[in-house]
Amino acid sequence: MIVQPFSNTNGNAMSESILSFKLTLYLACVVSELSIYCACGHIICEQTASIQEHFYSVDWTDCTKRFRRNLLVAITRSKKPVTITAGKFYPVDLIMFTSIMKASYSCFTMLHGFVSRRN
Repeated sequence: MIVQPFSNTNGNAMSESILSFKLTLYLACVVSELSIYCACGHIICEQTASIQEHFYSVDWTDCTKRFRRNLLVAITRSKKPVTITAGKFYPVDLIMFTSIMKASYSCFTMLHGFVSRRN
């Protein structure tokens, strides 16, 4: 994906400022898309974690036996909160977004250090 901003380069025809602007705009779009997914995943996790409290607050004493049994199953299932995962490897939430951004910045500073030593 990082190669996409460089795909229109024809030697030195494109100036450095336009190229850096395209790269900055591309990275901003990627980061904003990732942040939207992670924020929505975090909201879903929070909402499903609070559903167990709503099940407990139901007045079940005057309900049918079938309803009470279904409520018990729902309470049991709601003990494990729903999480959205990326490829079943890691959860998509704000904590993962923060760790991705930290790792990306660490890689960037390392590569920047290598490039600055060469020049």
